[in-house]
Amino acid sequence: MASKTIMVHVTDDQRLEGMLDVIGPLAVRLRAHVIGLVASSLALPNLPEKTADREDHLRNRLQRSAQDYGYSTEWRSIGGKASARLALAAAHTADVVIASQIDVSSKDRGANEIIELYLIGAGRPVILAPSKSTSTFHSERILIGWNGTQACTRAVADAIPILKAASWLKILHLKKPGENPRSLKVSVERLVASLARHAIYAEAEEIELPISDPGTAILSAAKADNADLLVIGCDGYIRFHDFVPGSTTRRVLKQMNIPVLMSH
Repeated sequence: MASKTIMVHVTDDQRLEGMLDVIGPLAVRLRAHVIGLVASSLALPNLPEKTADREDHLRNRLQRSAQDYGYSTEWRSIGGKASARLALAAAHTADVVIASQIDVSSKDRGANEIIELYLIGAGRPVILAPSKSTSTFHSERILIGWNGTQACTRAVADAIPILKAASWLKILHLKKPGENPRSLKVSVERLVASLARHAIYAEAEEIELPISDPGTAILSAAKADNADLLVIGCDGYIRFHDFVPGSTTRRVLKQMNIPVLMSH
């Protein structure tokens, strides 16, 4: 199945600029339609005071990008107490959701809540654009962090339309200390064969993740391979209606400097 509808969660102009570096190349590569969605009840810093002016500013910036890259776009605005629910419902009818990097250290729950809802409730892959990128995004060099979990399996399946367009793909076999290497190695071999049936060809490499900081090890591997997209599962759980990311996911969300595609 091709990904033909991209929904972009827009909050402010600074974050939108970072996302546009991902939106344009991906929309062109997938020949996708882009929907810009803004929740007017959210605070939009660095913009004029009036909500209408703020939304016009963001909509015009997205439209300029669409003209520059040559993709089609539309704009949706939601507001009120049901903003989060309506945004999640909109995500359900997209193929891919693009949002900005979550600030896991922020005490402002509202700023991250809706993006967390996408991750755990959209049923769609979410591509998070880094606040500070260290490379140009082309979705041509892709690294998969593979540990055989349900979330990781879902992420790879969701990413297939993007993987098909990649010029280089590596599956990074994430081995935990003390883990039986044989079982995960077999799953990696089977994943390579499965992707090949989609005409997606990948190499594989095994790394042993340190207990203290597995997320940093994954990001370091992505940097060493000059990857411009990381595909991993979003591990975590729900506690008192809040999403609590696993340690690896939390570290990746905090330190990511390339776009990351996650599924839950």
